[in-house]
Amino acid sequence: MPSNTSHRRFQAYNVGLAKTGTNSIATLFGRYRSAHEFMFRETVAQIASWQEGLVSQESFKAYILERDRRGFLEMDSASFNHHYLQILSSTFPEAKFIFTIRDCYSWLNSILNMSLRYATNIPDWMLRYSKFFIGYEIERATVGNIPATQQKLPEMVESLLLYWSTYNQRVLDFLPVERCLIVKTNQISDTLETIADFIGIPPESLVVSDGHMNRAPESLQWLQFLDQVWLEERSNFHCGTLMKQMFPNWSPTP
Repeated sequence: MPSNTSHRRFQAYNVGLAKTGTNSIATLFGRYRSAHEFMFRETVAQIASWQEGLVSQESFKAYILERDRRGFLEMDSASFNHHYLQILSSTFPEAKFIFTIRDCYSWLNSILNMSLRYATNIPDWMLRYSKFFIGYEIERATVGNIPATQQKLPEMVESLLLYWSTYNQRVLDFLPVERCLIVKTNQISDTLETIADFIGIPPESLVVSDGHMNRAPESLQWLQFLDQVWLEERSNFHCGTLMKQMFPNWSPTP
């Protein structure tokens, strides 16, 4: 990340959820002051305290301003930025917002695979705060074991679907229309010029690699372990309206 902090050439945030391309967006802007999950542990702890009523709105906003001062980022891409989108939008009236959004089915599978891959290495503080950035509280013994995960899969999926619908809709409700760009995760690589034009930088200044820039390794297809009628019913219940709006032709592929 370039270290010149004399001025910002632009100020932009990615406010997408985890596993929607937040790392890919940060990588794209690698020639600028760009970071992924900047001050992750401290910020997630602050979000948790704020949402639990342990710190005031004023104190939390002061923390966000201090975080901004420390990073002085041009592209701040983090899976937790969406929690305080209203603060960012009102505090920084010139800032621009990219919102990466992924269909609920592939997002579910990606979140579950991430949990399984990193279960044994997840620090205790992340276990505690996991519900604030992926929608459910990780149980190390469950996600570190495939049969145990399969047994609890309906419960986990129900929670994750609710999280997907609630927070994606919340972002859409609070995005400043004149300062936002919505990018579907599977189209990031195809919309580089659009992204560059939106930010106001030359497209050739983006750091481009082949394919999806943070593609996960080969993974399990978790949705095949679910009753497909149940999955469709619960997906429609929680996510149907938003899926029809954003992904009208999408359907699960067991």
